[in-house]
Amino acid sequence: MDRRSFLRLGAGATTALAGSALAPFVGRLVAEAQGRAEERVNLIVLTGGNGWGHQGMARDGEPLYTRVGSPTDWDVPPALAPLAPLRDRLSILRSFANRGDGDLHGSGWSTLTGVRGDGRNANGVSLDRLVAQRVGAEDAFSSLAFGVPVRAGRPAPCTSSDGPLQPFPAIASVREAFVHVFGGADRAAAEASLGSELSLLDGMRDDLERGRGRLAAFERAKLDQMLHSLRDTERAIQGRLALLEAREPPPLPTGDVDRSGLSPDAIQGFAEIGAQAIAFGLTHVVHLSLLGFNAHNAGWGALGYGGDAHENLMHRSGLRNLGYDADAAVEGILRFQSEVVLRMWRLLEAAPAPGGGSEADRTVVLWLNSGGGKHHDECPR
Repeated sequence: MDRRSFLRLGAGATTALAGSALAPFVGRLVAEAQGRAEERVNLIVLTGGNGWGHQGMARDGEPLYTRVGSPTDWDVPPALAPLAPLRDRLSILRSFANRGDGDLHGSGWSTLTGVRGDGRNANGVSLDRLVAQRVGAEDAFSSLAFGVPVRAGRPAPCTSSDGPLQPFPAIASVREAFVHVFGGADRAAAEASLGSELSLLDGMRDDLERGRGRLAAFERAKLDQMLHSLRDTERAIQGRLALLEAREPPPLPTGDVDRSGLSPDAIQGFAEIGAQAIAFGLTHVVHLSLLGFNAHNAGWGALGYGGDAHENLMHRSGLRNLGYDADAAVEGILRFQSEVVLRMWRLLEAAPAPGGGSEADRTVVLWLNSGGGKHHDECPR
């Protein structure tokens, strides 16, 4: 899809996101992923916090400002420089307003649902889960969600949801994510671990089904929900075991994978696991959330930009009392996230797709921000 195709998308958007600026995009994406276009597609969603730019600053342009000579002649802004090799595949969409949940610093659950809520609870189905529900029924994982917490030991902030009051849980540990997806660091360990889990589930399911006939109708209905969940888990394990018969799992990501919080190693580790999960055929949908739930006061000390990223970066131009320039810091943060996107893309480029080409050829990466741009003004994104 070129840089202007978004504006020409048809009206076949799903009603789940009706009224959202994302609705035309979702309609096309779901259609392609369901196989109504030439190929099924993969979807990677990267969400962040703190906003793209600054509030009320005198600047020579926003970090995403581009100079366009023609549809095929335009410059990639410095903040996105790592993505310059993908310029012919890159679209930058600006000035979409989403009133969200009424929070001053982000759209909250509305980031991926496009509908308003109370600011505390999931208010609808998120874009990633919508696509997963339509195309992931036969996958080992209908989708995967990873969330990087603000600080060590905090829950994973993530706006994936299956509907109102139905948040979809995210994994906050790289090591736990790797074991969850691949079972272990080598085939023998993975097969042993997954085989043990499968045996346990078989026993649980047999016990539950034996007792089903002795329950009242209402209790049987609740038990059937549990059995359905167990069957889904069993299917996921069987899918992973089948893939392990053909190939070794990828290596555990390098770096300090046991460090939690806003760590570059953790972020790159999640990105690698998500891309490899798609490459291995375990899922078609991945959501990586970097402070993606109104985490406006989190800092990026791990990148050398300590302090409060909202007050010290988003509301300041040229601030130097923390030892760095605020404008340069915002550009550095966006450049790092660009490198994360590029890393995922390169892994998918190296993964052959069924029927020819690479997995990158049929992957859409959507990178957006829960805080949008001027994050006190309806959260444009």
